[in-house]
Amino acid sequence: MPVISARQPGTLPAIAILRRRCEALARLDRALDPDEDVPTHDFDRRAGIFWLRESEGNHVQISFRKAGVVILGFDHDSPMSPAHNDEAIWPGVIDDLPSALRRALADYSFERDITFCTWREARARQWRSGRVRRPRGRDVDGSARLLAILDGNPRGYRAYARAVFERDVPLATIARAYAGHEIELADEEPVAAPVKPTRAARPKFAVGTQVIDPWDRRGKIAGYVVGLDNARDIGDPGRWLRGLSITPKTPRGGIWYHVNPRGGGQVLIGERDLRRA
Repeated sequence: MPVISARQPGTLPAIAILRRRCEALARLDRALDPDEDVPTHDFDRRAGIFWLRESEGNHVQISFRKAGVVILGFDHDSPMSPAHNDEAIWPGVIDDLPSALRRALADYSFERDITFCTWREARARQWRSGRVRRPRGRDVDGSARLLAILDGNPRGYRAYARAVFERDVPLATIARAYAGHEIELADEEPVAAPVKPTRAARPKFAVGTQVIDPWDRRGKIAGYVVGLDNARDIGDPGRWLRGLSITPKTPRGGIWYHVNPRGGGQVLIGERDLRRA
């Protein structure tokens, strides 16, 4: 499955599909924690605005309008942050945004905190991003990580629900939500315990250990498994490995950890690819 990012806007789905996924994420969050005042995923259907908010201040705002859709996002660790550009938005990020869609900038809740922008006009056949001269590096604007949950893969939301709500939501339930259907969640769906390692495979890190991943993000170990075939959020390990932007040093049969990054969510990273924070 291609990685969604502002650098490759063609990886985004059609507008109707994107809106359905956004609404589903908001419904799922509300179903899992109806008392949360500011959920990670929220959708104002009247205004046609979707928000993704992380605890560290990273966020995405998607505005659905008759003229089209605008996706604006911010990663505070990005070298393209206004903090590294005299408090101005990085050149090219919003400069080419069509005039018919610029109202989305006025509706944006986070002022100049923008590191990526992509849009699609209502009658256009594809998504577009501006002509941006980005710094060197992978995912320098943060869009690949922040937009990943919009890929429509239920496993991504299940990993998020396990990390944030400590609930194990069935993949079929998430798929129904993405398809636009009503959903019902059981009162308790406990997270499965990690597979215990054999004597020949001893984990280097314990659950709760603070670590740093290959992208220099900090997080906490939430669980571990021995071998990718036991990883609960990987349907096809071979295909998953081929889709990674960094080739893991950890062998397929080695120990893999579920890590909760400080910014939210959960990722699977091999033992040899981590270092202590």
